[in-house]
Amino acid sequence: PWGLLAERAPARYLAAIGFLAMAAGILAVTYARSTGMVYAAFMLWGVGMGGIAPVRDVAYANAFGRLHLGAIRGVETPFIVLASAGAPLLAARLFDISGSYTTSFLIFAALSAAPTVLILLAVPPARASRPKDDA
Repeated sequence: PWGLLAERAPARYLAAIGFLAMAAGILAVTYARSTGMVYAAFMLWGVGMGGIAPVRDVAYANAFGRLHLGAIRGVETPFIVLASAGAPLLAARLFDISGSYTTSFLIFAALSAAPTVLILLAVPPARASRPKDDA
């Protein structure tokens, strides 16, 4: 569904929605009081996470052209890998300090929401400054 939406709506706005869904899901699981609420929270998070991957590539291609997509992903990927590997370590350390995962989840929710602000504030490059793609 996200790919179809990306053909009809600006990818940057869809990416912002995806990041907000992830943040909302993390907040919801933080304060969930039943198993059903936990499942619903993770479904919301999953919808956002599942949408980010395809929409992110469309947004990059729209802004910078498909020719540069590999280079952009090459710069981005190490940061994603480091964050993914470091998050459980941070959560474990904060749990050891506080005895709760609430602080970790609130940090992760804020970090998931932050790209929304950046995406919406970013000014797309002028179309004339982008290289043309042959495809």
